[in-house]
Amino acid sequence: MNTNTVLLKTEYEEDESKPSTSTEKPQWQMRIQLRATALNSYRFGVSDRATAVIASSVLRDVGIIDTDSSHVVDKCKRRRDKSSVRTDLKSKFTPPEESLGLFFDGRKEDTSFVENLNAKQFRRNGKE
Repeated sequence: MNTNTVLLKTEYEEDESKPSTSTEKPQWQMRIQLRATALNSYRFGVSDRATAVIASSVLRDVGIIDTDSSHVVDKCKRRRDKSSVRTDLKSKFTPPEESLGLFFDGRKEDTSFVENLNAKQFRRNGKE
């Protein structure tokens, strides 16, 4: 079994008093964490839906998904993986306490500069 695979019991297995129906959920769910896929989709700006389709097609090509559709990748799961990767990266790489910020408002203000004419220097004001 893969180290990234986690087996979870659902609430249906624990409660025996519930009636069984034909649409009952399976007793075990395979939860595969594709954190590298989430990181790369976040890095390259790929949407959640496209990431889910690409990951499912790769799993189908490898042979993990044949007739069993429990390993199909859902876009909501990829979104949750991307948000958990994002919070992990934010916690690892925090900016220093004293960060310096330079802000420009875009105004064209007068700038003082020195102009050289005929071996003499003149102070001028101009707009950049």
